[in-house]
Amino acid sequence: MVSANDELDLKRDFWNALEESQTLMLGLVGDSTKMLRPMTAQIDRSPLDESDSSAEIYFFASRGEGVGASLLQGGSGSDAIAAFQSKGHEILASIRGSLSVVEERATVDRLWSPFAELYYEEGKADPNLLLLRLDSATAEIWRADATGFFKSIAFKLLGKDPGRANPEDRGAISI
Repeated sequence: MVSANDELDLKRDFWNALEESQTLMLGLVGDSTKMLRPMTAQIDRSPLDESDSSAEIYFFASRGEGVGASLLQGGSGSDAIAAFQSKGHEILASIRGSLSVVEERATVDRLWSPFAELYYEEGKADPNLLLLRLDSATAEIWRADATGFFKSIAFKLLGKDPGRANPEDRGAISI
């Protein structure tokens, strides 16, 4: 596993990658009728975090379908699971936490964007609009080495175990 310094770097790399890619596959653990859905993460970084390794994850959702509707129906609970892969496949993550509904208008205003506007006919006043926050999240994060494939081939050609070419760079962390 990773040291405290490596964990901080891994967190920072995760947040930077998520901020760049923004798409997670998200679902509720107990919702056996639904699959994970692609959702755009709204990243809210703390201005007080000098290490740049902390943030909150929000999602604009629909009251009438998908994860938002399932959460409001309450039958599947609020335990959530998400999967993330960065654009260049350098960072991969499996995330667990709980989803909660955010009613604060100031948070909706702060996170609102022209992209979100596309999905809601009445904009921020749309009655179907639902803001969700991923709370108490923990993640297992992997950092991929772009040269790993070539190292494995070299090890194989040299008669060495290709599995030893790329030690895992991963950590289970709170995000």
